Amino acid sequence: MVRRLVLWLVIGGVVALVGYSAVAASRAQRPSLPSAPAPQGPSPSPCRVPSYDLSPSGGAVQAVVVCTAGGRYQISVEASAEGRRASGQVTVRLLKDSPTAVSIPLAPPLPAGATTYSVRFQVRGV
Repeated sequence: MVRRLVLWLVIGGVVALVGYSAVAASRAQRPSLPSAPAPQGPSPSPCRVPSYDLSPSGGAVQAVVVCTAGGRYQISVEASAEGRRASGQVTVRLLKDSPTAVSIPLAPPLPAGATTYSVRFQVRGV
């Protein structure tokens, strides 16, 4: 009885070892799968707009822009006030870590003297 048990254990061990070796060999022959590509999306802007204001005439947005890398940047703005929308853009050269005042003309102008408004900026290198 003990001999049979030992015999079955030895046979089971040999089968397991052969099976493991076959799996390992097949994995070694298969080419490795390429890693998944990095997600493609808009890269974060190196710039921020710490302060901005709508001009009293409603025809421009004055903003202070700070970038962690110097260079040429296109600053686009979408603004809305009192149910009206406007947009504008400028291209400027900015110095690294230097707050720069920028005036972005809006077309069409927003209502003069608007006190409640929303502004969305997009800054990208050009």
